Amino acid sequence: MLYKTPDAARYLNCSVDFLKDCREIKGRFLKCNTHYFPGLSSNSPILWDVELIQQVFIERGILNEKERIAERILKEGVGN
Repeated sequence: MLYKTPDAARYLNCSVDFLKDCREIKGRFLKCNTHYFPGLSSNSPILWDVELIQQVFIERGILNEKERIAERILKEGVGN
């Protein structure tokens, strides 16, 4: 389902700024015309595919957790 930015941020439990910062034009991972759809003009709202974005957030969260675990294991191994 597509939501305007404030509603998408509420649905995803994040800030509007965070959501906008996740776009590929900001060097991040949300792709235009896949995860979000800009309007025809600069005054048009951006529409967000919240269900697809939620899956990406979940996948990236799992990846981040795995990275944190790996770092902790490496640190513990170095200390021994």
